[in-house]
Amino acid sequence: MADEAAFALAGLIPSRSDILVNGPAAAQVAKVKDMYKRVIYIKADSINILTSIKESLDIYIKNDLSSKGVGVIFDYNPLNFV
Repeated sequence: MADEAAFALAGLIPSRSDILVNGPAAAQVAKVKDMYKRVIYIKADSINILTSIKESLDIYIKNDLSSKGVGVIFDYNPLNFV
């Protein structure tokens, strides 16, 4: 389910020259207590673009993923990004 959800979310991100999408991929710690983690890194020219993407993904998450036990965390400035 983690892979399906991650690929579905990545597919909703617009393909534009000012947006770079890396992933989905397994997180550094991919499984914790039977919970699977995937990451999608999105780089954009402005915070406004990232906010717009987040808002559109929130609708999909609320309508389609939350009932399936999928949680999503958005981090605008990930310190653990390598």
